[in-house]
Amino acid sequence: LKDIDEGYRGYREEFLELLNLIYPPYKNITGANAEFVLKLAGRFEMTTISNQVEQFFIDSPLLNVPFKLLLSDQYRLLRLQVHCLSTFKYVSDILNLKTSEYYIMLSDNMKAALLDKAMQLN
Repeated sequence: LKDIDEGYRGYREEFLELLNLIYPPYKNITGANAEFVLKLAGRFEMTTISNQVEQFFIDSPLLNVPFKLLLSDQYRLLRLQVHCLSTFKYVSDILNLKTSEYYIMLSDNMKAALLDKAMQLN
């Protein structure tokens, strides 16, 4: 942990939270830790943890779709992206996304995927 502490000052608590997901006593992924656990799991190439967090986001009704879409874009979470895109039933749903604070942060590829989805719905 000393090396981790040197390289990630201020992230010690988050790193310990990550370790608590894989070593007893196990902790659960929650809304409070999911985003930083995903970031650290990606950094340390912990695919199993990334998959668990992705499933947490898919199952979580508390997080809004624009935020989930942004996370799927930033962390390349394909299952989450497919899930989010499947929630759009009307073109107006996609147009409403443009008013979200997260829309501007989406990549061009994600915006192209949204356009493709809108064309499918039309």
